[in-house]
Amino acid sequence: EIAAGVVREVAAAVSKPSTCSGAYVDDRAVVADLVAAHGRLIVAADREVDLRNEDGARACGDFIRKLEASADALGCTVASRSYRKSYTINYRCLFPTAKRCYRLEVLEACVEQLSSFCVNGTSYRLSDSVVRLGNAMLGSWRWLRSRLRAYSVSWASSTLREVIAAIEGLDLTWARFEESYIRELMKIEETARSVVVDAAQLEQHLRRAERAHGPTSLAARESRQVFAICIANLNSMANIRRKGRSDLDSEVLERAYYALSVKRQGLDAARAIAEQVVKSWDALRAYFREIRTCLEKMDPYLSNNAGLVRRLAAWEESWELG
Repeated sequence: EIAAGVVREVAAAVSKPSTCSGAYVDDRAVVADLVAAHGRLIVAADREVDLRNEDGARACGDFIRKLEASADALGCTVASRSYRKSYTINYRCLFPTAKRCYRLEVLEACVEQLSSFCVNGTSYRLSDSVVRLGNAMLGSWRWLRSRLRAYSVSWASSTLREVIAAIEGLDLTWARFEESYIRELMKIEETARSVVVDAAQLEQHLRRAERAHGPTSLAARESRQVFAICIANLNSMANIRRKGRSDLDSEVLERAYYALSVKRQGLDAARAIAEQVVKSWDALRAYFREIRTCLEKMDPYLSNNAGLVRRLAAWEESWELG
């Protein structure tokens, strides 16, 4: 019913002679190609497209690219995508223009009716409004598929007009869902990155304390402890190369600083370990200084950031030795 309502809304505006009369040969050829691409979709037991295996996802990706090209060839109205101007840089790379830019990930969220997912061990639920818009898009998607199946049987002029209206109806609901879904993902990702933002700010605060009061001052030691606690929390979320410990306090680091401050002749194992502890700690600090100006480019799934994981693993290993 939702899909039919959207089609009626769009059909009222679909009276273009170029697509609904006088050009049936070209339009029929375009829709015939689209019907053929639709026929290559892999369908699951519930008659919905199968996006859970590689072949199904590939066939669906081919279809939505054909759908986008067909909509352009048929002169179908493009729903406004002006909202993309407010996307973060990562999403502007995925959706670089105001054109349709259909993405399989958006369709999958709709078809699979995703309502919750886990990021860095935390579960997030999509809002009711996003779920409703996803259901509306799903209805439009199913309606277009039914019109394509009907057109493959009848090839009637009225069915051709229904296909065109259904394409525009889907584009409208797709845009509405994409906007709300991506905006919600952006909020979730901002929350997921917050521990990295906190770490970058704490590292900066530690530098200021060391410059103002000296690296051995009480203020600097307290700042190191707070930063180390933040790093330990981050390590438990992102460090997939080792244990992901959450108890990495600064005591080991302070002992390492002390060991290096004591002058001894020759080399010993304790000094070598202390040097490794300080080296891995300094590498972590340098990392947060580097990313402070480009935090939004970080993958919100923190374990996907190879540079971060590598430095966390080195810190955990040296901490355990110390």
